[in-house]
Formats: sequence, structure tokens, C-alpha cells
Amino acid sequence: MRIRSFNLLRVLNQWGYRVTAFLFYPLNLWLSLLLRKKKGRGVLHISTVTHHPYLITRHLRAQGFHADYLAKGEGWLYFNEEGKDFHMSQVRLPGPLKFLYELWWAWKLYPKYQIIHSHFLQMVGSGFWELEFLKRMGKKIVFHFRGDDIRRKEANLRLNPELNCCQECDYPDPYCHNPQKDSLVDIARRYGDLFLVTTPDLNDFFPRAIHFPFILPELPGHPWPTETEKKSFLNPIKILHLTNHDGIDGTPYIVKAVNRL
Repeated sequence: MRIRSFNLLRVLNQWGYRVTAFLFYPLNLWLSLLLRKKKGRGVLHISTVTHHPYLITRHLRAQGFHADYLAKGEGWLYFNEEGKDFHMSQVRLPGPLKFLYELWWAWKLYPKYQIIHSHFLQMVGSGFWELEFLKRMGKKIVFHFRGDDIRRKEANLRLNPELNCCQECDYPDPYCHNPQKDSLVDIARRYGDLFLVTTPDLNDFFPRAIHFPFILPELPGHPWPTETEKKSFLNPIKILHLTNHDGIDGTPYIVKAVNRL
């Protein structure tokens, strides 16, 4: 009974969200036409709480570009004390209020920028309702696929049977079997202007995307040391391996390789 009540509540929330989006369509259309002349400048990166969008925006700023990072949800991967410019909390609200919360964030931020750069299929709107209006405003939209947002386990095992990152993946099954993600990918394909993938195997799932690997994890003005001390038995090389998914990053193999040294 409890599970049935939860499912009913979830369905009601989804319908409430969609009905509210429908009712506010005229307002969003009017705002998009009204603000079309406001071109904005620079780029807004949108992602879950990770450090790469933060690093990218800081390197863009160092080159004279206007760049900000909107972090969505909660997390612990903050770089230094902040690691973000805006933080959109993961709120638990009824469907209509959730849409209004997204509406407020959307019109607060989007008009300020010329380019919207999405990581992990993240936009202000959880259902991508804003993409139509962003295109009407002349905004350029970049979708940066990073992993399980487009990678599907069965297909990866079939296409790369000898070696792939899915064969020992320890993520829960919904990460790779999620109809909502598939729907968002279809919407992104329709409205996106540029598509990027972090690793080459992701091109199997989105062939037209450009391979854009991670940048070095350093901030402008804080480069890695160019000189290293001479290594010896008394001054060995120290290896630090940090991960939150051992299966994908191959931690057991790294440990075995180090132990063989």
C-alpha cells in the first residue's frame, strides 16, 4: 500500500509539473520574444556538483571570457571553499512549485549569457522545457556528454567486448537504464548547436559529438611544479589514487600494478 501511494504521488507530481509548464507557456514565449534583443555575453556552464565545469570557467576567465558555473543539487566535490558561482538546490516540492522554482532560476540567469553549456544532461529545467525558448532568443546550446548520461551498458559490452568501462561497473542499474535520460538525449539532439564527449567510446552513442577530454586539474596561476626531486629508494614516488567508483576506474588493477613495482 505504501509503495502504491508513493507511485500515485509521483504520477500526480509529474502531471502537476507538466500542466503548470503548459499554463506558463504563453508567459515563457512572451519573455523569450521580449528578451531576444538582449544577446547576453559569455557562457554559463550547468552541471551537477563537479570540479571540471569550475576549472573550465576559471580558465576561460583567465583568457578574458565571461564564464560562470551553475551547480545543481547537493554534493561534496567543491574546489577550495566555493567551486561554483551559483547553486541551485535540489528541492523537494510539489510538481507545480518545482516548475515555478525552475522558472525563477531560468529567467534570472539565461538572459545574461550568449552560450549555455550543459554537462551530464543538466539544465535549469528538469524536463528541458526551456530549450525552445532559448533557441527563440538566439542562444547557442552546447551539450557535453560525460558518461552514463548517454552510455548504455548492454550496447557498450556488445560494441567493445574485450575492454570497456562497463564490464566491472559498480553503479546501480538505473544509471544505465533510464527512459527519462533517453528522452532528454532526444530533446538535446533536437535543440543543441554543439555536442561534446569526454571519452572516445561515447562517440559510439553520439557519433556527431566532438571528443573533448578533461583539462588538467589546475587553476590558472597555480601550475604543477615543473621540477621534481630525484627519486631514490629513500625518496620514492608517491601515488595518490582517488575515486568514487572503483569498478569504472580500475582501482584493483592499479593496486596490483603498484604492488608489482
